[in-house]
Amino acid sequence: MKKIIFLFLFFNSLSFFVSKAEATFNPTISILNKKYKLVGHSLLEYSFFKIDVYWISYYKSSKNNNSLLKFIYARDIEKDVSNQGWSESLKNNLKGKFSSYKIEIAWLHSKTPDFKENDVLVLLKEGPMGFIIHNGVIKAKTNNKRILELFHLPWIGPKPIDEDLKSSLLGSAPR
Repeated sequence: MKKIIFLFLFFNSLSFFVSKAEATFNPTISILNKKYKLVGHSLLEYSFFKIDVYWISYYKSSKNNNSLLKFIYARDIEKDVSNQGWSESLKNNLKGKFSSYKIEIAWLHSKTPDFKENDVLVLLKEGPMGFIIHNGVIKAKTNNKRILELFHLPWIGPKPIDEDLKSSLLGSAPR
């Protein structure tokens, strides 16, 4: 049993080192015919084993208040796991208001897909519209202001899933 656990951890740590080298962050990107400039980026790791989950980058438009979060998945992640993350992080940010956002959170859960390694997800806030783009395909769009309030909250809200990650995304911490 100890050998199996050791082998699992050993091979998992190898993928950790290999996968970090795959992340690239372009200084500018174009989405829906608009240009966005990189503000910051980071890697989300889970548990004390520091398992890579995804690379995340934050981009803003220089001409207006449009912004996006771009995720590149380091491993397969099931929809249920992602939805647990949405719920927990939104509960931490919304506190007593969490239950009043049930419809909006249900919408986010319904639009969250299963992810495969190297999948790309973009959460784009463009004016009064929000877009969920998975592997270059618009999977959902909304003009619901309450949903747009939630779009980036888990990562750059007042109670982010990780303070260092938030600082890196906002460009105020070494990467």
